[in-house]
Amino acid sequence: MAYIKVKNLAVRYAIVNTNLSLRRSLITLFRAGRANSKKKGYLTSKFAVSDINLELSNGDRLALIGGNGAGKTTLLKTLSGMYEPCSGSITISGSKSSFIEIGAGMDYGLTGERNVQLHYLMRDYQKMGISRDDFVEKVRNFSDLGDSFYMPVNTYSSGMFVRLAFAMVTEVCPEILILDEWLSAGDMFFMEKANQRMDELADSAQIIVLATHSPDLALKWCNKAVVLGENGNILFDSVDDALTHYQSSN
Repeated sequence: MAYIKVKNLAVRYAIVNTNLSLRRSLITLFRAGRANSKKKGYLTSKFAVSDINLELSNGDRLALIGGNGAGKTTLLKTLSGMYEPCSGSITISGSKSSFIEIGAGMDYGLTGERNVQLHYLMRDYQKMGISRDDFVEKVRNFSDLGDSFYMPVNTYSSGMFVRLAFAMVTEVCPEILILDEWLSAGDMFFMEKANQRMDELADSAQIIVLATHSPDLALKWCNKAVVLGENGNILFDSVDDALTHYQSSN
């Protein structure tokens, strides 16, 4: 059974004094040392998220609610393994897919087909019993790119790129679905197919963590919510209560 356990999680960013030249900033960071940099005022830090405590299990759908800069994307990236916490712990059981910065890591000089093959290898789908050839063929069919699938990605239009990236990252249904806003992709005809796939993924996933500015999406898909902000991080067992709290405090 999938679960997520987060205890006293904090993530902190280093901030370089932008009044310094780039050369001096780099020297400060990499030669003078962190402690010396702080002493001289060249380097400070800021907590992006702090004191996060969560326990999610099968059936939980969590909405992350808060204004810009509240730490929603930072928390998602930390749950995804893209960021390391500076304190606290995260324990995750279950396969997960993170839909953050869709298309990140794609090699524009390679063909669509080769990018899909590399994605298959990096996600280690073979351990899940998924055939590489079957995976590639399903992505090709869903993306509707025709012969362009065998051309370098740097020849794609932005719409073609998004269609390939969407088809690639949504082909395998995870146990844990981590989303920065709801995904949609491509033109009007492809978008209908993309929205249907997203609904299917959300229905099948055991756990969803969704960062969104849309109250309608939060209410439709989630049964819990965390309100992130300057006044702390508050967990609600009702999305309605979370939205009411957020709206009254802004």
